[in-house]
Amino acid sequence: GVLKQLVNGSHDEKLRTLLALHRRSYHKEPEDLREMLRRAGVHLKSLALVKEACELCDVCKLWRNGGTTPLIKTSLSSSFNDLVYGDIIFLTVDDWKYLMLVDDCTRFTTVHYTAFRDFTDLEKVFRRGWLAQFGPMKRLRFDKESALAHDKFGAYLEKIGTKRELFKAEDQHSRLGIIDRRAQIFRHFSHKIYEDLLSESVLLDP
Repeated sequence: GVLKQLVNGSHDEKLRTLLALHRRSYHKEPEDLREMLRRAGVHLKSLALVKEACELCDVCKLWRNGGTTPLIKTSLSSSFNDLVYGDIIFLTVDDWKYLMLVDDCTRFTTVHYTAFRDFTDLEKVFRRGWLAQFGPMKRLRFDKESALAHDKFGAYLEKIGTKRELFKAEDQHSRLGIIDRRAQIFRHFSHKIYEDLLSESVLLDP
């Protein structure tokens, strides 16, 4: 078994086993994987190899980045569905597109695939992904350069009683940082998981 391999295996065998565990656990960071294995009773000598094993992951190497600057927000909305952040997330994976919506008060996040060929597609995923469950939000905030800043979508929001708030790119860091960070995480791990499954010849639909 795995634990036996981590006890009796050679240095290279232990690295291969740890790397496999890293991939199976959806590319956990070395510290998190080490803690998980420590709780499972893995020996200290093997735990010391976790970071080295994770650094061998080709998928993590491909999508590794320098991180982001922490964002500071002084206040939250007082109730759910008062202010929601929105954006269309574009992935390089077969040109897949997703509508991401984040509630300001609770940080509750939804992500739904959209073909996004025209306004009809956008209205459909917005209605099914949020309105059908929670009703119209009071305010929807997004970048004025976003695909959501479509005139027809603006008219639709006005019709359902939602005020849209558009901000310029230079305001994004403070105004839209909440959704920007989640979009970055979604892109990062979507590509990792896609590359992993592709290497195992698993075909995916968005």
